[in-house]
Amino acid sequence: MKKAAVFSLMGQTASSATTLAFVLVAGRSQDAAFLGKITIGLTVAFALLGLQRAALVEPFIVFRVTNVADAGAAAATWSTTFSLATGGILLLGAALPSGASIALLTAGLGAFSIVPFDAVKSRLYQTNKPKRASMADLVALGSTVGFLLSAWAIHVACLLPVAWSLGTAVGLLAAFRWVDLRPQMRLSWAFSWWRTTLLPFSRWLVLDSVLLNVGAILFVLIVSTSLSSAAVGGLRAVQTLFAPLTLIAPALVQVALPAASAVAVSAGRYATKIALYAALAGVAMTGIYLLLISLVPSLLINLFGASYGSYETVIVPIALGQLVAAVGLAPYLLLRVARAGESIAVCRIGGTAVTLALAAILTNRYDVDGAAWALFMGSIVVLALSGIAAGRHSVRGSGAPVSLRKPVAIVSDSHGDAT
Repeated sequence: MKKAAVFSLMGQTASSATTLAFVLVAGRSQDAAFLGKITIGLTVAFALLGLQRAALVEPFIVFRVTNVADAGAAAATWSTTFSLATGGILLLGAALPSGASIALLTAGLGAFSIVPFDAVKSRLYQTNKPKRASMADLVALGSTVGFLLSAWAIHVACLLPVAWSLGTAVGLLAAFRWVDLRPQMRLSWAFSWWRTTLLPFSRWLVLDSVLLNVGAILFVLIVSTSLSSAAVGGLRAVQTLFAPLTLIAPALVQVALPAASAVAVSAGRYATKIALYAALAGVAMTGIYLLLISLVPSLLINLFGASYGSYETVIVPIALGQLVAAVGLAPYLLLRVARAGESIAVCRIGGTAVTLALAAILTNRYDVDGAAWALFMGSIVVLALSGIAAGRHSVRGSGAPVSLRKPVAIVSDSHGDAT
């Protein structure tokens, strides 16, 4: 488990560094308004990625699907179909002359690259190949940096999202070398099994993901319409440097969620301990990172340019929100292990509603600072609601594994688990 955690953290670090390189080059070579458009595109791309994880990745882990060879191959095939369809639609929109072309181009290329890449990496983790998954992330990072520097050198702004996507695609090709995507049963059988066994829970995770990402998109729209796209770019620049949980949380969840799910069936208290340890590790790592980076004077200006100096005032609420969200890793894990899908969605509804309402009010009154504090207060609401919900659900006995079978062999009990 410790070895898997190290490789997971290494891979997630490389993955986050890839996005950081893209944002940094885009912000440094262009103005904050251009970075704002890139941010909108990234928000849509990662929303699609979140939908995939909610529907295919986390349910496979929570339900401890035993024959991952069939399940993983089927999931990767569905992911590829999903990415091609959504990416094609977005790129068609980018081809139309409009002010949203850069945002749609970024979103479409992201759908083509990061969505299938994440599915293949998940397949590697499920088959106990974390080292190779992290190596694929490192390949993607190196390739992306090379392509981005080339695009920067020739001073063509629209090539920046192309360079980011090409770099990720190289990592995807590297990952393909180590994964077997040939399913041993018909995909129609696998889909019927998923619909019968996992859908009763995964639909709540999908709803949670939709609410999270729709909320993020609406937040961006509120800020951009109330202020400007430059304000969105400034917020993104600060989050790039002072929101380390986007790197830390996925790495911890990648290890803690399967571990907690495995022990919950017989020892719920150990699952609770794993969740608490993950949250403690998240708080410690986030706090240490924020402390160290705060010691570097004028870091935001030095990396992104003097025009970003006016956004230094939002560093404090962004950083505080990261610490609150790190504490929330414990109820995040416990609600998933307990398969409390409805409670997960309710918590997200409350947090999203508060964040958007406060953003609309505070942005008009306090400009970009108000938007940052709205994010902070929304994270507190999510923590409070999820903490209350986690205390009401027991994780003991909820970790029984399931197996991918032909539909005729599936019989569902009252909890939706295959027997």
